[in-house]
Amino acid sequence: MMIELLLSFTFGLWLGAKLKGISMLMAFRQIMRELGIPESRIRELARRQQVLDIDPEMEPAAPGVDDLPEIKIKIEKHGDQLFAFRIDNDQFLGQGTDSDSLVKRIAEQYKGIRFTIPKDQGAELLQKNNG
Repeated sequence: MMIELLLSFTFGLWLGAKLKGISMLMAFRQIMRELGIPESRIRELARRQQVLDIDPEMEPAAPGVDDLPEIKIKIEKHGDQLFAFRIDNDQFLGQGTDSDSLVKRIAEQYKGIRFTIPKDQGAELLQKNNG
């Protein structure tokens, strides 16, 4: 009877520690995602710190668009020029005479970032018929 009680207690401690570790890891991943750190980078850090043993066969071959950090931008038109700015801090990102030149200029300068434009922030200015 005493051995069963001791085994049950030990198993409970072990299971509790495992569940706490899993919940902490899930919370950490959520925090990293909210900070804009891609899933592939989280996995790389976890593997390097030996926090999580991940089978390389299970990982995606390359990071997808959803893994990229996202920055919301706004587009403004002044004269014949389009200007792009970050919404959060109004930082100038680039300019162009049309949507293609603006997108190309920003893409050359800022690799590995996904830019999104809310509808009320000038998204219609990048449509082809508004050139």
